[in-house]
Amino acid sequence: MKVILETDRLLLREYVQDDRNVPFQQTTDLVEKLRAQNVAFEELIIPDEIHDLLRCSGWVRAYRATAEFFDRRLAAATPRQ
Repeated sequence: MKVILETDRLLLREYVQDDRNVPFQQTTDLVEKLRAQNVAFEELIIPDEIHDLLRCSGWVRAYRATAEFFDRRLAAATPRQ
């Protein structure tokens, strides 16, 4: 897996604990590569959930975390007038 990222990008990595579509080793490899390239990222791990987010609570948690991430990161990136 080759990871090439520009450091001015926003990155929120979401991972579900019971993901049978993405091997856990790929997740740990990605995190190691991001850290090795000094890429700032935030991470959300949703326990007891599958790849497609089966439960409503999983969707709500993912959407809420994504909205909060954008609120934080975009507000910090917006120049003050």
